[in-house]
Amino acid sequence: MPIRISKVLSCVDGTFLQDPRFKGRLGDVVGVLTAMKEHPLANGPAWTMDVTIEDQGRVQVIPMALDRFLSDEEYRQSFASPLCFAQLDMTPAQKEPSRGPQEARNIWLYRDALYVTERTPKESELDEVVLRIKSLHFQDDEALKRLREQVANFEAIERNLAAHPVREAIPDDVKLLVWTRDGGACIKCGSTVELQFDHIIPLSRGGGDQAENIQLLCRSCNLAKGPRLV
Repeated sequence: MPIRISKVLSCVDGTFLQDPRFKGRLGDVVGVLTAMKEHPLANGPAWTMDVTIEDQGRVQVIPMALDRFLSDEEYRQSFASPLCFAQLDMTPAQKEPSRGPQEARNIWLYRDALYVTERTPKESELDEVVLRIKSLHFQDDEALKRLREQVANFEAIERNLAAHPVREAIPDDVKLLVWTRDGGACIKCGSTVELQFDHIIPLSRGGGDQAENIQLLCRSCNLAKGPRLV
């Protein structure tokens, strides 16, 4: 059975912030972080965590400094591959409880974000955990890229409208030709809803209203295309 992975915290400017999609018990992760003792080298990153305290209806957020429980080498390793808290170095004088409770085996650090497994992974599942954590990271990274492209597309449209407030509509005979040629469906995904006539080469880049320069795209594919020509 696949083991589920959740992103819990992301480090932004040195402070751990809760991922809004995480619905589990944040207290378990906070308990591990606050129980971690400073690494003997004390040369790892200095992190803080915002702790929310509610008292008689008043909500107060207090930044709490965490001990430097990572070495610089461990921190660099966590950018190459997910690092389980149970893998962290310990000196002979240290005992496991001082480095965090049993839940530490379910917490992983990868590229300044903390992930948890739904249960303690078995030895045979460790490779799967690593792959799933990396997959979550790159999915978020790709989503951010698409968001940047969509914003760039909207900004380009806004600039174009400001520079050319009045634009002649695509002739009806051209629309009919394109609609027939593309089969009344998005040429990217085949959707037949929210279709738009897209200029392959934008008018702002010298494109025209000829049928050869127009294609049918659904709204989602058109937004995903952004300022690109393909």
